[in-house]
Amino acid sequence: MTRQNYGFRNDNDRVNREKKEAIHDKEVTKSGVNALTREIEYLSKQTNNEKTNILNLIRDRDMMSKYIKKAEEENFKNKDELTKKQNEIAQWKESGSRKDENIANLLKQIYKLEKERDRFSHEASKANANLM
Repeated sequence: MTRQNYGFRNDNDRVNREKKEAIHDKEVTKSGVNALTREIEYLSKQTNNEKTNILNLIRDRDMMSKYIKKAEEENFKNKDELTKKQNEIAQWKESGSRKDENIANLLKQIYKLEKERDRFSHEASKANANLM
């Protein structure tokens, strides 16, 4: 019986060692699961933050697109207005140059008329002097 007791004792010790190893493996596995759970939660929070950032960036991009479109429309209006003003200026310059030409022609006519007046005045004086 002692032999049998030694055999049972050895079996019991072996079973106890295996049980302790199994408990230890269970604890290690629980620790691993807990660590993975924490990592999953962290990654989930990080993913949510990144989603929020992406949504904010998309919103900002859309706002920027609206601002750019509005600025382009404003630029187009300003260019159109500038073109109109430049056309007006060109018309005024052309009108001014025509008036300058007209003034120059009128001054030439005045000069000719004054010359004729002086000549006629001189002729009239001669004729008057001859008459006297």
